[in-house]
Amino acid sequence: MKVLEMNFRSPLGEIDLVGWDGNAFVFVEVKTRSGNTCGLPEEAVDHRKQERIRKVAEWYLVHRGYNPHEVLVRFDVIAVKMEKKKPEISYYRDAF
Repeated sequence: MKVLEMNFRSPLGEIDLVGWDGNAFVFVEVKTRSGNTCGLPEEAVDHRKQERIRKVAEWYLVHRGYNPHEVLVRFDVIAVKMEKKKPEISYYRDAF
């Protein structure tokens, strides 16, 4: 995947990474947790967060001159769990 944008901000919110993979735009949410008190990092990407990311992705595409209904789009999640100062990374392709 080629990274196109990092920490992309729009009036609707932020997307951590925007990439291009083959023939699809990829919008990636990165979540990090240092302990278990708040649950696993990937659990923080709930339906509300997913909907916000979808809206920001649509805004991104429209403002880059693409019709969001005519391009391939994928949503991935990177979950980073800090274990004894070492990151444990899980990558969820096509997470939602």
